[in-house]
Amino acid sequence: MRSRLIEIFLVSNMCAFLLITTGCGASHVPAPESFEELRAKDGAFKIEAPSGWKSSSGGNSAIQWATLKKGSVEINVNADVVGSLMMGSPVGTSQTIGGEGDVDLEPVADAHEMRKESMAEQYSNYAEQDPERFRCGLGPGRKSQFTATDLLSKIQGYRATVLSSKKRITIICQCSEANWSTLQPAFDHVIESLDVGR
Repeated sequence: MRSRLIEIFLVSNMCAFLLITTGCGASHVPAPESFEELRAKDGAFKIEAPSGWKSSSGGNSAIQWATLKKGSVEINVNADVVGSLMMGSPVGTSQTIGGEGDVDLEPVADAHEMRKESMAEQYSNYAEQDPERFRCGLGPGRKSQFTATDLLSKIQGYRATVLSSKKRITIICQCSEANWSTLQPAFDHVIESLDVGR
């Protein structure tokens, strides 16, 4: 009897370990079929959020945030006052944009680069591709695909940055590596839907 209990214990722990390390423990989330508007309370931003996903938001005069979740998939939007400080500052970063190798002189390029280090501190095995340009209702933005490990599960996602006249808006979209190809178009849609909330 004792050997049978030990066997069950070992098998169950091995299954749990495999589910965590392979990312199979996270259920596959289907691509959203529709989107609905979500606005920050102070009008700092609005986005088109996947319908049916759990959402929460809040903040104060300095920062506004919104979180969207479906299973293990998460989209976080944060607006802080850094944007107003950077819009008028001189820039001249020489980072590569989308593999083009050109010098990116827009303020959003520096704002986007600033957050990269904190992401690497937040996740294990963080690796990020060169940023890509995109446009939304708030103006020019930058987004970078990333891969990382979160609690031993492999994840993939986007880190996007946009500057408004008053705020810096950062969007982090993440899902399991296996779910990326399904959800990448939805992440692009959310990021590019970013606009003024009023």
